[in-house]
This record gives sequence, structure tokens and C-alpha cells, in this order.
Amino acid sequence: MLATKSSIWGPIFRTFSTKSSFSLTSIAKPVTFRTCSDIYPQLLATSPHSNLYKKTSLTGFDLTVNYADSALLSDPSNFDHTVVAVHGVYGYFTHFEALFKHFHGSRVRVIAPNMPDFSHTVKHGFWHSPTERGVFLKDFLLKLGVSEVDCLVSHSSGMSPAAEIWGRVCFFKNCL
Repeated sequence: MLATKSSIWGPIFRTFSTKSSFSLTSIAKPVTFRTCSDIYPQLLATSPHSNLYKKTSLTGFDLTVNYADSALLSDPSNFDHTVVAVHGVYGYFTHFEALFKHFHGSRVRVIAPNMPDFSHTVKHGFWHSPTERGVFLKDFLLKLGVSEVDCLVSHSSGMSPAAEIWGRVCFFKNCL
């Protein structure tokens, strides 16, 4: 028997569509921070593709991205848990609107940055490698003062920076 929206998925769709009526624009804003300063010297010195990084600065570069953060509606200390959502290429934080709506009004903070677009490749030599995207995500979270993450949600090429965060930086509570 086939599972239909009315059987298994019905309660989930109702929860996401009726739990909250707020707009993501009310919890979205830009943030500027320096990123990649801790990896470009190493990439320029050791990468077999170091010629790709000839436009990079050894001190990284300043980047402004938009992001959504449920803590913009209240004090960040009101949250017990933090969820970070990472979209893939050609994506935006709006891909996670259902996640924001689901946790709206709860003690779960949801944060989703817009990942850098390809204009930064030409301007800064940011090649969107897993390492660069992972360091971007680390620098973004540190800029927001986030030192612990309970859950990291990603889709498509958002998996690469998520895997970098898992493997290189311990943002997760109770990690070894």
C-alpha cells in the first residue's frame, strides 16, 4: 500500500503549515565578517592547485551575507538548543522556512546563512571548496557568538561544509 499525504505525511504537513505565521524577513539580516584567514596561507603553500588561489589574500577577506536567525526575535539566552541549516549551491536560507516555522516559539534557535555565491570566486578567489565553505561556516558561527550546535541540517552541496565542521571543529555539545 502506498503512503499518501493523508496517512503518514498529514500530521507533518499540518504542523509545518499551521504552527506559525511569521515571515522569514522578520528574522533576516546581513552580517559582515572576515573569513578564510586561517586557510589561505596553507592553501597557497601546499595545494597542488595553488594557482587557483592567486587572487586570495593571506589574511582572508571580508564577506557580507544575509542570514536568518530565530534569536533575532528574542534574547539568545532563551534557547536551550541550536540548529544550523546549510543550503546547497544556488540556494538561500529560505529553503529552511518550514524548519523555522516548526521551531518558532520553542526553545530551539534556528540559524541559516546564505552561503557565498560565485561572485566571490572572481572577486576574492573563493573557490567554494569543502574546506573554504567549512571555514566560512565556522567563521560565521563564531561571528554570531555560537560556540555549540546541537543539530546541523544540510541539503545537496551543503553537506560539504557540514562535513568540514564535523571533522575539523567541535561545535557539538558533548563531542570528544
